[in-house]
Amino acid sequence: MADLTGFKSHVNMRHAVIVLFLGYSWPNPTAIAQYHERATTMLSADLIPHIQAGGEDFLIIRIDGVTYLQNPQQGRESGTLNCTVERVMRSDLYKAGGRIEVPFDRDLDPGARDKNTVNQWNNLPLEKGTQLVVALAPDSGSRAMAHAAIVVDDTSEATITELENAIEIESLEDPELQHPRLQESLIESTDLQRGYALDFLGRRGFVPPVEAIAMVSTAIESDKVPEPEKLNLARVLIERPFFDRARKADPANAAVVAVLARNAFREKDPDRLNSWMRFLGSRIRGSFDTDTDLDMTIKLDLVNRASHDIPAGFDTFLRNQAVSGSVDQRPAAVELLNLWESAQHIKK
Repeated sequence: MADLTGFKSHVNMRHAVIVLFLGYSWPNPTAIAQYHERATTMLSADLIPHIQAGGEDFLIIRIDGVTYLQNPQQGRESGTLNCTVERVMRSDLYKAGGRIEVPFDRDLDPGARDKNTVNQWNNLPLEKGTQLVVALAPDSGSRAMAHAAIVVDDTSEATITELENAIEIESLEDPELQHPRLQESLIESTDLQRGYALDFLGRRGFVPPVEAIAMVSTAIESDKVPEPEKLNLARVLIERPFFDRARKADPANAAVVAVLARNAFREKDPDRLNSWMRFLGSRIRGSFDTDTDLDMTIKLDLVNRASHDIPAGFDTFLRNQAVSGSVDQRPAAVELLNLWESAQHIKK
């Protein structure tokens, strides 16, 4: 029997092998599968959060072949995409024509894939010749971990152009150059580039709230933006971080109320008017404080601040809505009118 005094073992999950003191090593299928499952993050279809500077590399890759893992976890299909870099959109490491290996992990059963679409690996055709736009991070050697990806097809040209524009905007360090490009993105784009601008202004908070809201407001009130898109922008504007009840009646919240009121006042289409009134009512009618008196004080202060940027005649508009508006919106119109008149009385 071999003398195992001083026996040592070490599991290296990167290479998934057991290394023995005696110098022998062999593949461990379970360790390989467990490592692969941990190393392969769930893939997103949303490229936008990965655009920020210092983030992942962006490439267009072509799948040349697929190497499947022999012992995947039960119910999983895992392996590695063997790819060629077709185009470099942002990277200091990768070059066009280079080789790259991208691990993947998805549901084995096609029916399960259809139900679990949140993992983008389940949605992508992992076949030879498929091209993908990927946001990825280098791992080791030619291996890289993909964090987000979409398929390149006949409809992708506009999205790729907008992604390139967003990456370029992200690289600008001078706000005087960057902010006009963000404003342009809100007005001219309808897809990824607008989403990037909203992410930059909102979630990432790189622009002060009042200025960010003004930029979104400019887009909403631009003739270049189709009416349905204006409502989509408003849906973003009424949520945090643009409108935040924790900030009470601060200038940013007042700016959001003013934007909603102005557009409700100007809207002629009944259905869109209902949407604007619903947005406006939802921001005013909700609670800002558990203390009833303090809550009312905050609402009056908020309406008072907003009124400076709302056209004259808004009170008459509210009276008309309270009487002849849609049944669903009349209660909100009545409450808004009461707040408006009380705030105007306090101002006097």
